[in-house]
Amino acid sequence: MQLSKRYHPDRYRMTRPFAKQVVNIYQNLSGTTTLANPETFHAITEHIKAKYNDEIMALPFEKRPENLQLAMHECSLAMHYAAYFCHGRQIFNFNDEITEQFRHTDVDEIKIGTLSLPYSSFYMSFGKQSDLNLYNEGRFVDGAYISIIPLLDNPVLQILLSTCPDNLSEGQEKLDWILHEDKYYYLALSLENKLESISVVAERALRDDMDYTRKSAEEAIIEFEKMGARHRRTDSLKVELAEQNSGYPIFREALKLIINGLILN
Repeated sequence: MQLSKRYHPDRYRMTRPFAKQVVNIYQNLSGTTTLANPETFHAITEHIKAKYNDEIMALPFEKRPENLQLAMHECSLAMHYAAYFCHGRQIFNFNDEITEQFRHTDVDEIKIGTLSLPYSSFYMSFGKQSDLNLYNEGRFVDGAYISIIPLLDNPVLQILLSTCPDNLSEGQEKLDWILHEDKYYYLALSLENKLESISVVAERALRDDMDYTRKSAEEAIIEFEKMGARHRRTDSLKVELAEQNSGYPIFREALKLIINGLILN
């Protein structure tokens, strides 16, 4: 099957030397479930960390990335890619005309119960949205990985916004996945109360996520201060918190595309 730079899953497959291995690990340990078990996450994490360490050792010290969380961010992205791949690699592509209509259709009051998911995991492509510059770092929202975790009491809709660089026609180097971080934004929405509106569910999800990250950062700072040390993990948690907050307006705007796309399907 011919790959296209338009679609994030294809770009991921072209740029990650571990893409095939990640899918194999997921298939072997979690099968086709969208709720991967801890063994799967651990195995994928260890595989990517090993590949990451091998790659950066070949780089001059001054060229090595400052963001030490990049490897962990890659692991989260890999889990969504693997789930998408193991569920048939379904891509729903929306052209510019439909995308423009979606952007002007409000979804805040739409009830969670009206959403229809054609597959347990799939990808929605909208093309580069030039005004949705995630974290103002030259990475533009172009689609989303969608998956449903069918928990008995509280099913969860996972949304991971993918981004693309400004110019997709440029060639990609071997180490682009390390040197130019593939930014994304993730939020999980509870589908428990089918009568709740999208806006209420999204706001609560953001609040809960930020509270959790803030609590983790505060606890880490306290523990390391007791030892008279400063740990990089506390700094990275602060960065995560800031990014989650600054990226949310972009997520809310992109949510129009996603929700309208789900309703259309």
